Amino acid sequence: SFEGLREKTLADLFKTILVDPLNKLGADQMRQVVVLDALDECSRSDDVLTKVIRTWKDVMPSWLSLVVSTRPEGEIQRGITNNGLDSKVLELKDEENFRDIEKHIEHLLCDMKDTVEQKDVASCAKILSNRSEGLFLWARFLPETLDRMHEEKRGGLLTAKDIAKKDAIPNGLGGMFKEYFERLQEKVGGEKTYKMLLAPIVAAREPLSVEQLCAVLQLDQDDMDDIVDDASNLLYRGGDGRVALIHKRMADWLSDKKQSGKMLCVKKKDGHKQLADYCSSSRDDVFSLRHAVFHLVQSDKHAEAFELLNDFAWVQSAISVGGDEAQRRATIGNLIRDCVELDIYFAPESDTPRFLSKAVHALSYDPNELASQVLARLGHDSNDPLACSLQTPDQPWLEPTRVALAHPRDPLLHVLKGH
Repeated sequence: SFEGLREKTLADLFKTILVDPLNKLGADQMRQVVVLDALDECSRSDDVLTKVIRTWKDVMPSWLSLVVSTRPEGEIQRGITNNGLDSKVLELKDEENFRDIEKHIEHLLCDMKDTVEQKDVASCAKILSNRSEGLFLWARFLPETLDRMHEEKRGGLLTAKDIAKKDAIPNGLGGMFKEYFERLQEKVGGEKTYKMLLAPIVAAREPLSVEQLCAVLQLDQDDMDDIVDDASNLLYRGGDGRVALIHKRMADWLSDKKQSGKMLCVKKKDGHKQLADYCSSSRDDVFSLRHAVFHLVQSDKHAEAFELLNDFAWVQSAISVGGDEAQRRATIGNLIRDCVELDIYFAPESDTPRFLSKAVHALSYDPNELASQVLARLGHDSNDPLACSLQTPDQPWLEPTRVALAHPRDPLLHVLKGH
């Protein structure tokens, strides 16, 4: 069944959508290849490496191979090496790369018969491929750029002479980004609105809904929709209505002042602050439960992050995100990993990250065991903030003579006095 796919873990999705159906086919299928593009843009690329790519040969039929593309970033490069995967580095300046871009641009220009003089297509493609600096993403902006040039020409198709002009079309991805983000800044009404809009999008670890952006920017839905529409060539709006930049390179460029410049640069820390405020005001929102600790720490609000980690009710809600045991285990694991990566795992202000590491199996099986796990592992007389934030019962706790933890999946056993 394909019901509830959005709630499944990556490993379950891989098994449900690909592994199980494809293994039911005969072994005499025509050889085919699956291309997984832009691994570096996955928010949890290490999960994809370990749960999909590394296991591919073992679980998939032999007639179906896998090709993965990625930028050679540190963690991914180490993952490829550590998992013994075959790899090849493609250089931007490689002659074959430029040849492929030139062919791609030729196809684009052939589809623009009302804009570009068709007898000049080959020479235009040559000029434009050199300006791409070896990046296919640059060509994504080309049709709109050429359409705008054609409008400004006011008569006649674009020729090789038009395109060869020095400042006609921006060089490289940086030049193209600069032109498009300058235009966006003008459309949305200036630098302040521009930076308020992009900062949370750049800082977020997953796409944001229009409703979330409305809350963050304090705008009504119609105004927010208009802004997102104005940025349609820079922002991707998925079928679920959530919004993200169309490419990770944009976020890198926007947050690097040396590349984007003072007027266009977006401070990621401002985005973390905006999202931290949103998480604080919408504590029970699923986004907040997943990302509140991360954005609070990134915006230097450590005290508020520890306040959440020491709040029994919040922790109970956070570890309950997910429709089944595997999803909850992933949720708890992500929270623990955030604490490790944010360097607060061993912080004296909260024992919760270390407690969750010990209790992850029991809690992913049943989050309602949190109180039992807290009492058993921290003690009934514990001064730990998480234990102290347990709701006081209407009558005194039954005092156990001893406490025993069986297997993690089993209920906590209390042996009570007089029983």
